[in-house]
Amino acid sequence: MACLKIWLIRQTPQWLDTPLDAVKYQLNAEALTAHWHGEAVNSQLYRLDGLTKIFGQDHWSLDAYLPYSSVFGTHEWLYAAYLAVWAHITPHWPVWATYSNAALAALFPAVSFGIARELGSTTRIAALGGTVALIDPSAAVNGAWLLKDTLACWCVLIAIWAALVILRKPRFMLVLLLGSALGILGSVRFLGLMAVLLAILVLLPALLVRRRILTSGSLLVACLYGLSLFSTLNSLPVEGVGSVLERPVVALKAILFGQVETLSVSRRADMASSAIDDTVVDWYTRLSESPLKASATAASRTLFAPYPWVIITEGLNFRNGIELYYLGIVLWIICLPGIFWAIVQALRNPSFPAAFVGLVLGACLGAYVIFYGEWSTRQRVFMLPVFFALAAIGWVDLVQRLGFWKDPAASGGCADKSNPRLTRRS
Repeated sequence: MACLKIWLIRQTPQWLDTPLDAVKYQLNAEALTAHWHGEAVNSQLYRLDGLTKIFGQDHWSLDAYLPYSSVFGTHEWLYAAYLAVWAHITPHWPVWATYSNAALAALFPAVSFGIARELGSTTRIAALGGTVALIDPSAAVNGAWLLKDTLACWCVLIAIWAALVILRKPRFMLVLLLGSALGILGSVRFLGLMAVLLAILVLLPALLVRRRILTSGSLLVACLYGLSLFSTLNSLPVEGVGSVLERPVVALKAILFGQVETLSVSRRADMASSAIDDTVVDWYTRLSESPLKASATAASRTLFAPYPWVIITEGLNFRNGIELYYLGIVLWIICLPGIFWAIVQALRNPSFPAAFVGLVLGACLGAYVIFYGEWSTRQRVFMLPVFFALAAIGWVDLVQRLGFWKDPAASGGCADKSNPRLTRRS
């Protein structure tokens, strides 16, 4: 199904409107491949922003023994390396790399099913969430281009699913899986790493109060391992400076201070600074001019963008890649009532799994709204399988309450005590 959806997207004329990010990842991958082959690489031609802006070098020479994150100018460099591996294997690597996104996206329905089960739903409801993820076209749109979103979604979903199972029954392999997913996620989408870490750190005191010592220790060990792996990837191929415990702290400190600087500079609209971000500047300009209007626009875009009614009011030009997201946004809007009702049910019957999922989603929502004024389109897609699990839980409960369907075994929300998978301890 994932391959079929990507193939269908690639047949549309809108697919030719390649996002600029996809072009950059392809250039960076070609640069990395050439570097591995012992060739000097033009930093401006291949958009090696770190070499150009930080080090002021025109070429990536072989004797320049620098971390890849410094060369590319970002700690989120791992997807370019993933593409470079494909470029090293076959001359037709863009096609192979694109369809490898389908192999990653094939996990999404299974994760929606698994998350719904861990939140207390029955197999039927979980299968509904997995089915929605199976037919969802939005993930295929991201996967049809050479974008990091599919890999980022794959990593964060593994991390969330593993953490939920650990909350129920800690296991060594799950700790290893969670830590590995977090470490890779940090080098693909740092925001996802911080969202999961924040959710775990918030839950740890409550787990300790409940005397869930093994669960707390497992989550803490997974976090430390994930941070260590992330700092190692962030310094490759150069050996990191400092001790094993010091390197993750240094890496996180540098990145977080950089984000704070971007935010503060953008709010001042200090155009002379290298930390300026045009998207953040535009958002804070609108917020300063009309806070109420800007907030309403942010909420509207987060819930409904890209607006599907544009198809009726303005029509399609078949040249804009955003139009490929319209079909998926209709499915998202249909899911919204179920998502909100699942959240209401989780607040009525709180549990650790529901709290963890809510904290992760809340952290992502807060970060995107604070920096960009919205959480929509591409950025929202990487969390859709989680939302589909909530939508299945919420919609089934709404339908039951309205009397349209009766299922004695069905769950009543995110903390169903009748589910045999949820023991009293969890």
